Amino acid sequence: RVEALLPQRGYQYGFEAAGEPAPAPHAAIPTDLRITSDQISGHIAIPLAFRKRNGSAKAVAKLIKTAGDAFLFDYVDGDPYLRAALFEALRDPASKDQVFRLFAALHSAEVVVVLKQTVAQGSGPTGETLEDFAVDGAKLTIAKTTVLGMTTGMMLPDADAKKAVRRDEAELEKLKTSPAFTAPIRRQAP
Repeated sequence: RVEALLPQRGYQYGFEAAGEPAPAPHAAIPTDLRITSDQISGHIAIPLAFRKRNGSAKAVAKLIKTAGDAFLFDYVDGDPYLRAALFEALRDPASKDQVFRLFAALHSAEVVVVLKQTVAQGSGPTGETLEDFAVDGAKLTIAKTTVLGMTTGMMLPDADAKKAVRRDEAELEKLKTSPAFTAPIRRQAP
């Protein structure tokens, strides 16, 4: 039977390369950390134009809590678009509370946030983006997998769809103005 060949309930897909320690599965992450991870992930805007590219990309940011109510980026490195998206999301004043909750939840003054974007081809009529979180010590990995759908016909865009495409292209261009897009970040305050 076909069902016997498919992954069973509870199967955890891995996104880490071979040789790296396996992160804690999603269900093993404490609830407060899952909520904080979800809120941080929600602030990370990856434009659809970038998500439509096949392949994988990764960005890594190390945050250090400094004196008082502040933190700095020890480094932000990786793919320029994801690096810029991660940097802009974490330095946004609206994300400040989540960043400090992340420090508290991981019980560390230094945390690493990894953003992975994977694009795969699917067989459904529409695409979707799946998110998963993993924690390994003081490292939070946010894995976003975009499954591109297959279409059998040609879709004609309406006025709203054209506006959405222009808005998405503008967001992609906005990322190009980020200092993190131009070069990796080293020892910089938000």
